[in-house]
Amino acid sequence: MNEQRWRLGWTVFLLIATVGVLASLTRYALRVQRLRALRDAVATEHAQLSATHAALAVQLSATLPPEAWAATARAGLGLVGPDERPARVLPLTPTPGPAHAAAASPPPGEHPPWYWWWQLFFAAPPPVGEP
Repeated sequence: MNEQRWRLGWTVFLLIATVGVLASLTRYALRVQRLRALRDAVATEHAQLSATHAALAVQLSATLPPEAWAATARAGLGLVGPDERPARVLPLTPTPGPAHAAAASPPPGEHPPWYWWWQLFFAAPPPVGEP
């Protein structure tokens, strides 16, 4: 009888130990699953950041150096830097000014007075078809 109790005790002990080990393995498997999901998320984010970094590096290499930016800004604003001489480019054909407009217009007796007032205020002949 004593031996049967001994066996029963060992059987119960082994059963409880087996259940404990299985529960521990289940918790371990759940932790591993969560860690794998976290690892995949971090790998995806790392890949996105690497692609962004590569794109920004390409854009940065394509930009002008600061000296070129300064030269472009000075040229656009007409500024002169140290050890530079200003240069003004003149057009090849003269632009029509007041002297050219007066020479091209007909003598004053051919147009009514309102015509001259129109040209004075709007700097252009009146539209065609106007009285």
